Amino acid sequence: MLIVKRNGTKEEFNPEKIEGAILKAFKACNYRVSEMDRRNIAKFIDSLGNDNLYTLDDGSTKEEIPVECIQDMVEKFLCKRWFPVGKAYMLYREQHKKARLIKAKLQYIHKYTDSNDSATNLSNTDDNANTNEKNAATLEGELYKDLSRIIQRSQMKELLAEIKSPYRDQYVKDLEHHIIYQHDESCPVLKPYCSAYTLYPLLVDGTTNVDGTKNHAPHHLSSFCGQFQNLVFLLSAQKKGAGAYGEFFNFFSYFCEKEWGLNYWQKPDLVVTNEYNQEQKTIGMIIDQHFQSVTHYLNQPAGNRGYQCPFTNFNVFDSYYWHTMFDDFYFPDGTQPHWDAVNWLQKRYMKWLNEERTQTLLTFPVMTVCCLTDKNDVLDKEYKDFITTQWAEGDSFFVYLSKNADSISSCCRLRNEVTDNTFSSTTGLTGVQTGSCNVMTLNLNRIVQDWFHTIPNYEDHIVKGKCAWSEDWVSILEIRNELQKYLEVILDRVYDYQKAYKTGLYNMDKQGMFPQTKAGYINFDKLYCTIGVNGLNEAARFLGLTVGNNEAYMSFASCVLNTIKQYNKKHSEKKFKFNLELVPAESLGVKNYNWDKEEDGYWVPDDENLYNSYIYDAHDNTSVLDKIAMQGGEVAKSIDGGQASHINLEDNLSKEQYAKLLEYAVQVGNSYITFNVPQTQCDNCGFIAKHPFKKCPKCGSEKVTLWTRIIGYLRPIKAWSKARQQEGLKREFTEKNKVC
Repeated sequence: MLIVKRNGTKEEFNPEKIEGAILKAFKACNYRVSEMDRRNIAKFIDSLGNDNLYTLDDGSTKEEIPVECIQDMVEKFLCKRWFPVGKAYMLYREQHKKARLIKAKLQYIHKYTDSNDSATNLSNTDDNANTNEKNAATLEGELYKDLSRIIQRSQMKELLAEIKSPYRDQYVKDLEHHIIYQHDESCPVLKPYCSAYTLYPLLVDGTTNVDGTKNHAPHHLSSFCGQFQNLVFLLSAQKKGAGAYGEFFNFFSYFCEKEWGLNYWQKPDLVVTNEYNQEQKTIGMIIDQHFQSVTHYLNQPAGNRGYQCPFTNFNVFDSYYWHTMFDDFYFPDGTQPHWDAVNWLQKRYMKWLNEERTQTLLTFPVMTVCCLTDKNDVLDKEYKDFITTQWAEGDSFFVYLSKNADSISSCCRLRNEVTDNTFSSTTGLTGVQTGSCNVMTLNLNRIVQDWFHTIPNYEDHIVKGKCAWSEDWVSILEIRNELQKYLEVILDRVYDYQKAYKTGLYNMDKQGMFPQTKAGYINFDKLYCTIGVNGLNEAARFLGLTVGNNEAYMSFASCVLNTIKQYNKKHSEKKFKFNLELVPAESLGVKNYNWDKEEDGYWVPDDENLYNSYIYDAHDNTSVLDKIAMQGGEVAKSIDGGQASHINLEDNLSKEQYAKLLEYAVQVGNSYITFNVPQTQCDNCGFIAKHPFKKCPKCGSEKVTLWTRIIGYLRPIKAWSKARQQEGLKREFTEKNKVC
């Protein structure tokens, strides 16, 4: 019999070690061991050694056993016959456990401190390229993530018992079998995930209701910007994910009007005098200075988030979208925002940010431009011209395309329907306040393989570890139905897990633990319980399908995704609404791949090192048009919680090329798209270009850093995890002349 040690190594069963530990327990409580005691102990140890098969929870057996299981059996044996000795043995185990923990943490501190690696690569739990350079703060954030995960799982088991779920004991099993993944388990306190906030309460009470300090609501542009900066950090501490601020430019413009009148946007070159210090500047200069202050502040790390910058998103709207959203919006003083002013401000900021990124590469805010469409094109042609011009000039942002303003998209891919979230005629977006309270992601590659092995005589279809079905397998209705049923059984459990999590949020909110809800920035009732998916490509490849814009693969993808969406809607209720997201999987894509390959021997693609987070393959030469089409149509309709098309390009396209691609995205139903062109910074002189280069054109240095989107946000490749760096090198960046 093999004993599996805590570090994963294996060794032969050694009865002398067991006997030694037992005798130490007798000695610790001054208990004399009689000959009869010795014979009973020897008999017990012999029974352990003779039992060569370890029985698992599902009834199967293995010829190996974890060391913890051996110790549990010893503990029960001693407590049954000599309780004081059993208690001493328990204390002995606990002391050694503490000693091992302290030793492990000290070793990690030394490893982290002495390593030349990045903070991301040194993470044992949740690596994130948004983490800045390793330092004492990032070390502190990493040190107890494993313990935090244990605490959160214990909380979840209590909450599952509270809602009387029959899956209380199944929850941890599903996590440990890697069927599902609970995002951000490294946070021991339950918190909501991503949120789209209203800024209305800021104009009424300032940040008083969030931070508890007595401050006044902002009265000037400078105080608004200052309080907004503080608010972003305050709210980021009360959630795990991103924060989106769709009203930012409305409120910014409101204070500009208070300072310089309704037509301030028509006179940016007007010189004005600061009433406090008599400094003279143009209106445009003052606005740009506030842009700079807010933006650079957002790119500062927050100690309460493991020394990460708060993930921040700004929404920009075309005229059609904006009028639908804000025509009935009123500020506290009864005035309304004015489109011409807000439009001018939005465009000025995007132009300013694009130029600023030639001086310093800024990660946040992630910009999302929301556009209404018909079946052929963006409705606002003037905004289409602006968007394509910005792209051609190297700007980096997302575009959300929708036929109706019945949903809002933000962050790197989060999308939420707002049809059932009634707008207020007085407070506008306070009627939205949507987002995701929690994300649990299905490992589709593992799930599909588990399902496949339930099929009678499945071995007949296995070739080199994977299924060898024909490309038309999805036309077989019986097979599709069986897969759908299998998915639904798993989803039934996940819905209870999500309900338990949100119940925990509600419980804490009742006790005042989330002041942002009392202040009115967010409403928990309007937060979705998000079901994420990962491993779709890999599941298809296991079944023998070719990932690409072909009928068989797209039919499979639509079958899986639409099954989840429809089942989500069937089980949604007022406080527990479910949606589906194709998750970014920055670290999860790596984890799922390694868990499936290394731990449990599932089939994984041998030409990849992680699971893809797109419908298409980012590492082959699939055309740009096919990539856009594949994440449109029925796929886009099914993924109602968000997905994003990242189109990797070698260099910036012309305005006309971008216009054609935008039109095509509308026509094929692609809802969320961005164009990703690597940017480069010279490590020697600091020169920045919005295209890749190997040798600095300014100083000639070959020491350069490449920046590109890791998933949804711009980061230097050297800050990525090793696995993600490897993946980044494999990405297919389409040449300019091969786009369209």
